Amino acid sequence: MMLLAFFPFLIFLSALAGSMGDAAMGEHLVQFMVQSAPNDIAGTVGRASHEIFATRRNNVLTLSAVLMLWMASNGIEALRSALNKAYRSTESRPFWHRRLQGVLFLVIGSFAAILFSYAIILEPLVRTILAELTKATPVEGVLSQTLRYAAASGVIFLALLLMHRWLPNTGRSVRHILPGVSITVIILLCVASLLSLYLRAGGGFGLIYGSLGDIVITLVFLYLNAITFIFGAEINSAIWRAREKSSREMELPGRFN
Repeated sequence: MMLLAFFPFLIFLSALAGSMGDAAMGEHLVQFMVQSAPNDIAGTVGRASHEIFATRRNNVLTLSAVLMLWMASNGIEALRSALNKAYRSTESRPFWHRRLQGVLFLVIGSFAAILFSYAIILEPLVRTILAELTKATPVEGVLSQTLRYAAASGVIFLALLLMHRWLPNTGRSVRHILPGVSITVIILLCVASLLSLYLRAGGGFGLIYGSLGDIVITLVFLYLNAITFIFGAEINSAIWRAREKSSREMELPGRFN
């Protein structure tokens, strides 16, 4: 569902960025976000996103924007369903409320992505100025790359935090969802690194699937990310149940007294 929803979201993002006068902003953002993924996946997503952003779609911001947002919101609903199952919560909110929330997530996320892309565009300029002021050495290039990875991880962390807080029907505070979100981000980075090592070592996707190898790799990567996403929610759920059980056990002696 996320794969099906990703490209309609890109189309809406490209149209929104084009209407604001800079269609390249969205593509800069996609390139920044996929830099922590394995090269094969980054290349596949990068080529597809380039084709999307290269086509002017200002007309998408008319009635067809509704269709794009509806298709993209299906991915949000898939995430909501997974979180509700992991948290053992029953969805009581009406259908229109959930869909409206999903669309608002996408619209706000689109504006936030465009604003964030300005920072990506300005980052090389800022790095150059700092290098001139501090007499930078080549080692600081590694530091700059590390900072970019840290920024991407921070964006992922914030997005996961918002999803765990608002999508499931739990009503838990940010403090309660931090453990699972933190573990999710750490595992996501480890999965991307291990998959990159496997592919560099000669992973046989191309031999098995031929020209579809890059697509299959992308699907495997998304599948592993989905497992990790649900695992983080399960961690939170297990912590909540353990705390509630401990609280009940502490209350029992008081009842008998």
